[in-house]
Amino acid sequence: MADARSGRATYDGCLVWYRISGSGPPLVLIRQNRVPKNDQQLALFAGRFTAIQVTPVGFGASDRPVGYRPPGGIAPSILAALDQEGIDRFVVRGYSQGGAMAAVVAQATRRVCAMIADGSPVIGVPTPGTLRRLDKEPRLPVGAHAFWHYYAGFEWDRELTTMECTKIVYFGSEDRSTASQVRRSRERLIACGVDVFEFSSLDHRTCGSGTDAERRVVPTLLDALDAALPSGW
Repeated sequence: MADARSGRATYDGCLVWYRISGSGPPLVLIRQNRVPKNDQQLALFAGRFTAIQVTPVGFGASDRPVGYRPPGGIAPSILAALDQEGIDRFVVRGYSQGGAMAAVVAQATRRVCAMIADGSPVIGVPTPGTLRRLDKEPRLPVGAHAFWHYYAGFEWDRELTTMECTKIVYFGSEDRSTASQVRRSRERLIACGVDVFEFSSLDHRTCGSGTDAERRVVPTLLDALDAALPSGW
């Protein structure tokens, strides 16, 4: 987008990268990788929100110190970027691992008015077996190891239930691993006050970006937010 600008905030001595663009209510897009300027996920929400793309400490273009375990997980570094921009209340959305990150941010602060997890089951991950495999994976990005161990320390049924914000989990029916995980946890998620949406014929990628997501997914999300939140938030 032409009006996009990048910035860096500081948290715990580390630089936090973010990019901000657009106008409207603030939507935080958590990104775990470096973000291209023609980012398709950003394009989904162009013209509707002030979109703030942030990579937390340990990920993407933010500082990634070896062996660093940020106090409080990834949420404080996200909030540092928002504080620098004077942003108070916001919706937070994450894709794949970013969906779990969105849950962590919503757990950490009441400034979140809605949490959106795309392609993430939120509940039931990571399993103890997955954590053991991650511990043995030498190619795992430096931030991911610390993040998943932090995430596994919470009882997410309880955390979701106590969150006061709107909570949305969505996935594509053809997203093989995530679809089965969310279906197994659907009733638990609903019991925690989470709205769960399944989009037929979409997979992990097409549910998160591209023409099908723009035509089918985004209108559903906008309707859900409009129904749950006051105008302008």
